[in-house]
Amino acid sequence: MDGLLYDILVAVGMGFAGAIAFSLIGLISGTDETTTIAPVTLLVVLLGVPPVGVFTFWLAAAVAKHMTHAVPTALLGIPGDTMAVPLLQQATALRNLGVPHIALRKMISGGLIAAVIAVPLSVAFALLLAPFGPMITAAAPWLFLGAALLIAYFSAGKWASVFTLLPFVLLVVAFPKGIVGFLEDLRHRRRPASPPAGFKAAKVEAAE
Repeated sequence: MDGLLYDILVAVGMGFAGAIAFSLIGLISGTDETTTIAPVTLLVVLLGVPPVGVFTFWLAAAVAKHMTHAVPTALLGIPGDTMAVPLLQQATALRNLGVPHIALRKMISGGLIAAVIAVPLSVAFALLLAPFGPMITAAAPWLFLGAALLIAYFSAGKWASVFTLLPFVLLVVAFPKGIVGFLEDLRHRRRPASPPAGFKAAKVEAAE
């Protein structure tokens, strides 16, 4: 199969998988996007899906989640996730007026417009940042660490939140490496062992 055609099929298939799965997850109120999309995307990466499939899966999951979280927000007054909290006041006001369907329609329309704008922009930024990939990869852990320390320090717990980062960071760093190591070990165990060199030579001599 041609390489481009294979990439297109993988992208379309993983995009459909992400959209369908997270359309259903988005209907459940309180399902935060980070705690749902990130672990499943990590699983997709560990399964060996090509990068184009991982990207389309993540993008379709994010778009679907941010569109369907409007359903519990508009109809029940319960935020679908953290990104739906700013919409709660207007959704509650429209629900009290007896027109929650208008709030739902406007939320989904806004999500659709945002997706149309975000997809080409994300691809454009990816193309612009691609030449700086090694530099960003080297600096990314320190940037995330600095951001996490700032967020923890300015939270309610301050130093307690900063100290609790240590076990969390160890878990985040060790867990993927442990899974990858387990899969590599499993792959090596399944690989058939090659016969000794002497056995091969004796077999060749017997054949001659």
